Amino acid sequence: MTDSRPKSPQKIDNTTTVDTSMEEVANTSSTHDLSHSEIDVTSRDSQEKDPLKSSTPCSSDVSNISVPHLPLNNVTDYIDTALICHPSIKIELKNCANLLCSEEILTFYTDGSVQNIGTTHSLSGYGWIQTQPLTPRISFKGSTVFFPSSSKSESMGILTALLVAPFNCRINIYTDSANCITTFNTRMHLGIVSPHQKLKQSNFLLWDLIFLLINQKNLLVTLHKVPGHSNNLYNDEADTLAKAGAHIREPIIINHKFFAHQSLGFASWNRLHVIDRNVRKWADNVIQPLIFNSMINNKALTPIKKQILDGEIDWTFTKEWLNHNNSDALCSINLSKQQGNKIKKCNFIYPTIDIQQRNYPHLYPLGSIPCIQCSDAHDVNAHVGLCNDHSNDVVTILMEAAYDLYDIIIDNYSGTPFALRETIESSPLFNITFSGALSQTHPGYLLIHHLVPSDLTTIFYNYIKDKKLRFSIFIKFFKTLMRKVDSYIWVKRYSLIKSWERILSITKNKK
Repeated sequence: MTDSRPKSPQKIDNTTTVDTSMEEVANTSSTHDLSHSEIDVTSRDSQEKDPLKSSTPCSSDVSNISVPHLPLNNVTDYIDTALICHPSIKIELKNCANLLCSEEILTFYTDGSVQNIGTTHSLSGYGWIQTQPLTPRISFKGSTVFFPSSSKSESMGILTALLVAPFNCRINIYTDSANCITTFNTRMHLGIVSPHQKLKQSNFLLWDLIFLLINQKNLLVTLHKVPGHSNNLYNDEADTLAKAGAHIREPIIINHKFFAHQSLGFASWNRLHVIDRNVRKWADNVIQPLIFNSMINNKALTPIKKQILDGEIDWTFTKEWLNHNNSDALCSINLSKQQGNKIKKCNFIYPTIDIQQRNYPHLYPLGSIPCIQCSDAHDVNAHVGLCNDHSNDVVTILMEAAYDLYDIIIDNYSGTPFALRETIESSPLFNITFSGALSQTHPGYLLIHHLVPSDLTTIFYNYIKDKKLRFSIFIKFFKTLMRKVDSYIWVKRYSLIKSWERILSITKNKK
């Protein structure tokens, strides 16, 4: 680990200073690499430029605290006005600030903890310990609510540490959160953040306050990356504090009215809290459960209801595939047909003989019409892929897909992926040991109907960490795979049905 003391900063755009070592790391390392190296980010904003010039007020009403005239002249004033929490918590923070009021250099180890995330019983906590030699050894822990995430918990630890720091102080913060360091570095490079950029950032209200404190208290802040769970005594103590803090019943919330002197409006949820993140993505998460409920109650999707309930379908990747445009044209007849066919297949409403019989009762024979290929079952959407005549084709498709998947990950993975071949071979998706027809519970059944199995995307998540690259190579792989599925199964089947219809003198003109 390198020297924790701040190095000579380089000035950037007259507003920020960034430690040289961090700039080099940020330009050459991926996010994955950040978790294995120490990163220093140093900032001291000039008094002339406030990084929160474009910060915004909120329309919600969660506090009656009056808004002060900024900047403030007392550390405790920030604690009083910037936070919404129980008075006893403010007293505790003020006591910490008073103990540190004469210090010029401080060192904090911070950590965050999120428990039961994704449930209604989620807990979010944070904690820090001040370890600078010959200074008061103090610690703090707390909890927060709304939009829990590990990044938010880690950021709250950093924020509360800066709140108790005195003016004109040099601060070293050790954290195991590469995300916080990246966010800090990004904001430093951006200088004044536009409203558009800010409103897309998660926890932007929290980060606004962090940079306001740095600016108005004239702090020199250096963030150091410390490996998590590395038996670092101070980091382990911060981790213990964070886990304990998650169970504190009285949370700390950022008072959005603290920024009321700014000009842009926030969105709020139920007048309880500012939605300090990308509102479009947040709203999408709220809507998804409604869509999910409508899907499991859709009679057409009865054949895959169990897979839906068991989470065997990756809807994010399925959406990417359904929205994929295979041509350069933004809209065209061919594009409409392609996307229409995909949507019909995954919704089990593709015009199989039973649907044609329903739509054109005078053209098709009455009664149940068996599968054109095997004659063992009714010709319905659910039978496509389960037909005995499809078995050999399904095996061929899955075998070729396994080889293609291996090759495409090897080509896009830096280094040698650990146990990739074994991972693919052991995946339920590529299990071709079944005898006879494909089972309806086999993930390959979802593939045939243009749905993306979670067994497939798990491999992409494990080996391709970059989100943009992951979607890119997935589309490349899946496009080839679906071309084979359509050719071996759907097109072959369509050709046989057309021949059968011609025997019955059923033509397109008669429909």
